Amino acid sequence: MRKSDLEGNLLEVRILYRVNVTFVEAAGKLGENLILQKMSSIKYTMNNLQISIIQPNLVWEGKNANLNHIASLISGIEETGLIILPEMFATGFTMNAERFAEAMDGPTLSWMKEKAVEKGAAITGSIIAKEGTGFFNRLLWVTPGGEVQWYDKRHLFTMGEENLHY
Repeated sequence: MRKSDLEGNLLEVRILYRVNVTFVEAAGKLGENLILQKMSSIKYTMNNLQISIIQPNLVWEGKNANLNHIASLISGIEETGLIILPEMFATGFTMNAERFAEAMDGPTLSWMKEKAVEKGAAITGSIIAKEGTGFFNRLLWVTPGGEVQWYDKRHLFTMGEENLHY
């Protein structure tokens, strides 16, 4: 077993022998179902875990358009236990933190909670979060029961000057 550090809490990672992965393409169609051997899952032990990975074409700094598009992709997923969204899925990889940052009770986290309940699945992806005067590229993990965990990116992309904004 390995341990993973998520916001100071150690979470147990168990090795699974079979995981079904569904890739959701930008066009909104379901890709091939793949069987992966020995994938890991945080916190849960299951015989099978359906994972849906969404890699959409994002509208640069178009939060509403992106959330609407991703919602339509999510609605096409029949059954899943985990939905994985990209880094800064609501805005694209922008350095305009002051304009797009949200508090932890903001609209994007509310949207994620709603989608987690609708699908009965955990959902994860990063947003631009604001706490005090600081901005963070924050990965959120939202369960259907409303539990929220997060991790602030530590190794920022210096060539893109992410370190100057987050």
